[in-house]
Amino acid sequence: MMPDSYAPRKVFLEGEPVGEQREFFRPSEIAPQLGVTTGRVYQMIAAGELPAIRVGGSIRIPRGAFDEWLEEQSRRA
Repeated sequence: MMPDSYAPRKVFLEGEPVGEQREFFRPSEIAPQLGVTTGRVYQMIAAGELPAIRVGGSIRIPRGAFDEWLEEQSRRA
């Protein structure tokens, strides 16, 4: 069993209604959660470090893939 400090974190964005979860995030929404700039998020996506998809001309980060990525990062730490 994992100690609480290593438990995966679910991302809840500021202003997101409780109980309502969006399926996709913009890089600008993920950046503050990671404590990095939006430009750094785009760099991570381009390098294949962070999962993302293209929807039309926009880049989006699927919630499920981001939650899994966070969990994997916490295991590496």
